[in-house]
Amino acid sequence: MTGTMVVYSLMGLALVIGSLVSLSSEPGIRGWRNLAMLSLFILGIVSLVVAGWLVATIVWLSCAVVSALLYKVYDMVARRKLAPEDDMADDPPQSLVVLTLHSLFVWPLIFMEGFENLCTELFPAWLAPPIVDEAPRDDRSSA
Repeated sequence: MTGTMVVYSLMGLALVIGSLVSLSSEPGIRGWRNLAMLSLFILGIVSLVVAGWLVATIVWLSCAVVSALLYKVYDMVARRKLAPEDDMADDPPQSLVVLTLHSLFVWPLIFMEGFENLCTELFPAWLAPPIVDEAPRDDRSSA
């Protein structure tokens, strides 16, 4: 039981860290997201041994459904911001069933993408990269 709690606590920690670093615009910080996803897949495999196949499967399926729902919420928020004439040219919204099927295999990626995109849609001013205005300097030494 203690091993199960440790594995799923580490999975939760990796998910939180990966989701938070995905909000960064710095490539060095953002790269940690890939390590978090890799650790989630490895911990998912380890949980098969530690927690048993039934518990691990239930947790994996639950995470897949939550990830699909989060991504669907992002999709609905993003489509709501579009003008009606822009929406016609776009692809039709992805089915929740298809999204859930994709999530069964790559739910860490879908969760982090959905979280990042939803935060970008809801808080664009907070997450925008800082604008660096480098005006050309006047070189007065040659005058």
